[in-house]
Amino acid sequence: MDLTARKYKFIERFMQLANAEKLQQLENVLFSDVVNDNTVIYDIKGEGISKQEYIQRNADAVTSYKQGRFKTSAELKNKFLSK
Repeated sequence: MDLTARKYKFIERFMQLANAEKLQQLENVLFSDVVNDNTVIYDIKGEGISKQEYIQRNADAVTSYKQGRFKTSAELKNKFLSK
């Protein structure tokens, strides 16, 4: 059976699905290549970064926060209201 015939057979069977759980499983398989370690997301400047870089940036932000390197909302508010 060639690829096209296999696809049509799959589509016919797919259209007969009545089980939401099975549909979810198929969607997970079908869309699994959309989210992977090479997925590029965009930072606030619109520059593409890898998923791993995004995770690292968040870890760095948490570390900075725990070390007390942050501004409170009151500090930010005063900064912009004083201009």
